[in-house]
Amino acid sequence: DAWGFEYKSHFVWVKPQLGLGNYWRNSHEVMLLGVRGGLTFKDKALKSWGEFNRGRHSAKPEAVRMMLERASPGPYLELFGRAQAEGWTVWGNQVERVLYG
Repeated sequence: DAWGFEYKSHFVWVKPQLGLGNYWRNSHEVMLLGVRGGLTFKDKALKSWGEFNRGRHSAKPEAVRMMLERASPGPYLELFGRAQAEGWTVWGNQVERVLYG
């Protein structure tokens, strides 16, 4: 709320590999979608879940980023990200910085 975002929905990233956990063996991750202003979802064919292999620790699948770009005109913000991406603001304490030319 402090940044002006409103929660709209979530996306479940299903990971086919068995994960870690003290109770369930977590094989999914929930990603939250928030918008600012009057943005609407452009692509109504996108579903709320997808199965993608794990990459590096805490790195989200590039396919999810591409889905978000189909759904919204931007600008884009990823919190707790691992890698910068062109056209995105990525915040996190482990973001790899890349220069775009």
